[in-house]
Amino acid sequence: MILISPEDQQILDALKNAVAEALERKRRLGQYAVVWRDGRSVILGEESPTKFRRQPHLDIAGKGQTIGDLVAPLVDENDWECLKVRKSP
Repeated sequence: MILISPEDQQILDALKNAVAEALERKRRLGQYAVVWRDGRSVILGEESPTKFRRQPHLDIAGKGQTIGDLVAPLVDENDWECLKVRKSP
């Protein structure tokens, strides 16, 4: 068992009480909470969402194609019109 100082124990007790009060308040308001239990996240509450990830409509699911990304542009930067400097007449 790990021994902690009385001051540290007081801080730990205050933190536990604050978390318990916050969870109770969320329960009373009908809100859900996400907590960590047994090494994984768990959703508590009656109104908890069943899915976190949105799913595409079946007509378009799996039909997308990636043609470029934000890390590496699809075209060479020398071809970007916005980077070309216009000369004044």
